[in-house]
Amino acid sequence: MWEYLGPKLRKYGHFERVESHETAIGTPDVEYCIEGYTNRLELKYTERDKGCHLRAAQCGWFKKRVKAKGQPWLLLQAKIRGKRSWALIAGADVPPLVYTKDVQDWLMAAVVVWEDKIVIEELIECLKTYLIIDGTEKEESSRLILPSQELIT
Repeated sequence: MWEYLGPKLRKYGHFERVESHETAIGTPDVEYCIEGYTNRLELKYTERDKGCHLRAAQCGWFKKRVKAKGQPWLLLQAKIRGKRSWALIAGADVPPLVYTKDVQDWLMAAVVVWEDKIVIEELIECLKTYLIIDGTEKEESSRLILPSQELIT
């Protein structure tokens, strides 16, 4: 997944794969900086019939980061109707996924789904976005999206 995405993403900012035995358990695979906005991205791949799996350590990492007002992302690659497809999930919506392996549940949590082909420019727009968190529910979840640059100016 990284071999496919890495070269496509690099022209938009600094993307670095940080997955190693040296990082803390549960730390997302990719750290990036786009136009001064730094964040993390977890990459997940699955065949539809195998389901998705989120480890407890990954769930814990996302919970801690969201509690600290961080806003990481999870990008899922899965087969949908026999085609390689992609789903982008906001960090606040990731922890509940530890309870399900059903790809449909993961797709329902997504901010955006690209069927057949990911649109890199749209992915970049999401990755450089700062989410406004709606804290009215027990588990915080993302609701309103604003470009990160609007918050700086």
